[in-house]
Amino acid sequence: MAEELKKPDETAPLDSRTLWISYILLIVLGGFGAHRIFHKRPLSGLAMLSLTVVSLVFSDHAASFGISAVLIAWMVMDAFLIPHWMRAENA
Repeated sequence: MAEELKKPDETAPLDSRTLWISYILLIVLGGFGAHRIFHKRPLSGLAMLSLTVVSLVFSDHAASFGISAVLIAWMVMDAFLIPHWMRAENA
């Protein structure tokens, strides 16, 4: 029998200090994936870092704009996911 996934308690209070740290990391170092590494998601954090490096290396090419757009969209989605990650970590 497969083990059931533990769903986070949506009513659980969030630690405001950790929440602030998460959003500051997202705003200041979001393109480098620091907020994802902070929340124990190192592979996707390294993927963000890699995309940022590729975007910076090829900054004079049109592909850089597309990569940057993907990174910005990813960071916006993460802004909404951070509270869910925190609840899952505290569950």
